[in-house]
Amino acid sequence: MQNEIIKSLTEVEARLSKNFVRFVIRGKKWRGVPVLLTPVLKETLDVILNRRSSFGILESNPYIFAIPYTVDGTYRGTDCLRKSADACGASDPDQLRSTKLRKHIATMSQLLNLSNSDREQLTNFMGHDLAIHNEYYRLPDETLQISRVSKILLTMESGKLHELKGKSLEEFDQYTMPVNLSDSELDEETVTSI
Repeated sequence: MQNEIIKSLTEVEARLSKNFVRFVIRGKKWRGVPVLLTPVLKETLDVILNRRSSFGILESNPYIFAIPYTVDGTYRGTDCLRKSADACGASDPDQLRSTKLRKHIATMSQLLNLSNSDREQLTNFMGHDLAIHNEYYRLPDETLQISRVSKILLTMESGKLHELKGKSLEEFDQYTMPVNLSDSELDEETVTSI
C-alpha cells in the first residue's frame, strides 16, 4: 500500500517524503498533533536522544524534551515558544505564539488554490477542524473582494472574459494587469476610476 502511495506522488513530493520525518506528539485534550522535522532538526533530535543520560534525563522519563532528573517532567512547547519570543527582541512577541502562527498559516493558505483534500490535510496537520478553519481562518472579505473580484471585473471590461473560460483566478493576472503602468500610475488610475 505504501509503495502505491509513493508512486502516486510527484518527484518533488517523493523527495520531500524521503527527507522529512513525521511523528505525533500529545496536544490539547490528548489529541495527537503531527510534527514535521527537516533533516537538520532530525539530526539535532538524534543527538538529544543519544545523549539523554549525559543531560540528566532519567531512563524512566518517556519524553523527548524531558526535564532533567524528573520521572515524567517535560517542557511544554508553548511555554518555550513564549519565552523565546519574549527574549528574541521581536517588536510584538505576542504574534510569535503557536496559535497566532497557526492562524497565519491558515489565513495565508487561503491565497493558494488548494483542493479540498489538500485543505483537509493542512487543517488536520494544524489540529483544526475543516469547518472551523473555513469559518475563522480566512482572509478578510474586503481584501478578497478587492483583489479577486476586481480581476473578474477588469477582465470583463477588457472583453477577454471568454478567453479565460475554465481558468482559475490566478491565471487571470496576465489579462488584467496593464503591463505599461508603474505602481504609482496604477495606484492613481485605480483611485481615479473609483
